[in-house]
Amino acid sequence: MNMNELEKARLEIDAIDLEMAHLYERRLQAVQRVVQYKIENQMPILDSNREQLILKRNEMWVHPQYRESYKKFQTYVMEESKRFQNQERKMQK
Repeated sequence: MNMNELEKARLEIDAIDLEMAHLYERRLQAVQRVVQYKIENQMPILDSNREQLILKRNEMWVHPQYRESYKKFQTYVMEESKRFQNQERKMQK
């Protein structure tokens, strides 16, 4: 890989990071709607069964080479989502 290819790859990563930032914002906006529903219906934040289903389903969306890494990424996103939901719940009280 020469420097020009390196720069192209880095620019692509930057563009993907921007897309991911926008997607993460969209995800948290959806999470806000979920937590509002959970508050109104006195539901717990944690739904372990759903988490496991999502992890199993979503890992199939990526190449086997990346599955373990993606599962860790998805788990981290879910942990942050729960933290965010708990924070939102506290603000609603």
